[in-house]
Amino acid sequence: MTALRLGLIALFFAWAPSLQAGQCRFTLNNQSALKMEGAFLYARGQVASARDPAFADESWATMKVPFRWQDTMGAYRGEIWLRCHITLFGQRPEAAGLRLRDISDADEVYFNGIRIGQTGSFAPLKPVFSEERLYMIPATAWQEDNVIAIRLYGSSALSGIKSAPVLIRDATATGGRFQFEGMALAFSTLYIFFALFFAVRGVVTLRPRENLIFAAFCGMLGLYQMIRNGYRYDFFEEFTTSFAAELLLLIPLPFVFYEFLIAWTEHNRPRYVLYLEGAAGLLWICTALMPFLPAQRVTTLLQASMYINLLILAGGAVAGVLLIRRIYREQKQRLQYPAIGFLIILPFVIHDMLVSAGLLKTPALFVFAFPVFLATFAVQLARNELDLEQMSRHRSTEKKQAERRKTEAIYNVSREFQHHFDGVRSALNKPKQSEKQLKQHSTALRQLLGDAKLLSALEEGSYELRQARFSIREQVRLLVNEVQIATGEKPSRFQLELPPDQERFWSDLGLFHACLYHLVENAVLHSTGKIQIRAGVVDGTLHLSVRDEGPGITVDAQDRIFDKFYRGSGLKAPGSGIGLTIVDLAVQLLNGRLHLESGPGFFTVFDIELPEMQEVNI
Repeated sequence: MTALRLGLIALFFAWAPSLQAGQCRFTLNNQSALKMEGAFLYARGQVASARDPAFADESWATMKVPFRWQDTMGAYRGEIWLRCHITLFGQRPEAAGLRLRDISDADEVYFNGIRIGQTGSFAPLKPVFSEERLYMIPATAWQEDNVIAIRLYGSSALSGIKSAPVLIRDATATGGRFQFEGMALAFSTLYIFFALFFAVRGVVTLRPRENLIFAAFCGMLGLYQMIRNGYRYDFFEEFTTSFAAELLLLIPLPFVFYEFLIAWTEHNRPRYVLYLEGAAGLLWICTALMPFLPAQRVTTLLQASMYINLLILAGGAVAGVLLIRRIYREQKQRLQYPAIGFLIILPFVIHDMLVSAGLLKTPALFVFAFPVFLATFAVQLARNELDLEQMSRHRSTEKKQAERRKTEAIYNVSREFQHHFDGVRSALNKPKQSEKQLKQHSTALRQLLGDAKLLSALEEGSYELRQARFSIREQVRLLVNEVQIATGEKPSRFQLELPPDQERFWSDLGLFHACLYHLVENAVLHSTGKIQIRAGVVDGTLHLSVRDEGPGITVDAQDRIFDKFYRGSGLKAPGSGIGLTIVDLAVQLLNGRLHLESGPGFFTVFDIELPEMQEVNI
């Protein structure tokens, strides 16, 4: 008996080529899956009896499967039947199934005359595309010679069977697919919770705009993935309506993300993003109207919308890279972790775009990659919170320091006023010294009031430069004399090295006076030795130096010496703490340079370099 069976098998394979020339036939042995790629028998029109395995199909033409409608059917739109025989060798499958991918628009499948599945509707036409089918084959339906009959309706050039049907011996082994969809659905639900979290955060925080936009982004992504992974027919009755809803959620998704970035970083919207948003908005409106059109046109229009959206998404991906790169350069600390997350998910975005375009046959993976971006974003938020806390502490410290400086400033000014008022009172009580003391203290008070006015103008930027051509020698001597009067200092302390009297210089005389006066006064009040004053012009630049042989300035104090109201510790001489601040601001306004050198316990030197102003003809 065994020899007889082997002989029949050998005879079959000997005659197989001649049989396959007239009909479609595949052989299922003990392999786990059979890829049915090749020439199928087909006929156009409604042939209801084609479901019968005994139907005579010898006169039918052959057509290679997989196929695209426009390549095989031309302008024909309507129903076709496809038939193929399967010879079974070995054990009968107990849980076989037929997998159909990339098939549209409506289909109905028979196995040995038994209907094993249908997707979509023929009358009225309700197309279903971009959705995988898995039809289970009853174990009792198997015979040695089996016939699969596929009834298919094509309404557009994009219809057809674009991936070869696959006969799976054990369809229960495809449970991984359902596990995959279950995991995708779980992640989709997670995105909805994230949307609720950021929506609440937007209500309770002081920055609602970016939080509400990101909530909308997470919510739209979650709903999109829910429709694709299990809830399509819970939300919608027809596939075309659900597919249009997918596109309506997907089209604005990248631009909602860009709006979030722009709101979060307070960055200006680039012009190329506006162009892409305009194109996406127009496509969104057209897509929203498509489900209301006749069913014969909906398939073509929705798939065309999908491909156009893929082009916009490609442009959006490039725009996203450019936008994040542009913002990252300016706000590296704020985008450090989200930028890493974006680079991680970008390959998954490209992968899913290729899957949607039909160039790849693998499952979409972005739904699993997006949590990586959410994780990087959460890390960034945590870091921002820490930065805000540190900033708050720093500002609190600065506020306390500002209050302390304000108190010190009030104290310093009050002390200096008190010093001069006491001097005036003492002069009035001593008639012999009254004239000299009155002149000294009135000069100092007048200088203090003038300093306050000048400092205000310099800080507000309202000071107007007044050019004048003056003798350096004459003005230095005049200012040294004013300092002597204001401080009561003896002329013998001053050593002057000045250019000839005919040496002239173009600059703002008022600012020149302020700089030199406060440097010399500072040297007089805080030192006891000689004070050297040097001045000269070299290559159109005035070099001015004031050196004293006092206690010097500590390294820590040198960093703050030009701060407003700052005075070193342990100083007994009166002062307002604004003199050196005026010098610093004046030198900056004159486009000059100010340099400090001090050896604590030995000396202090202030060097000023002022470029000569352009001479004005009056």
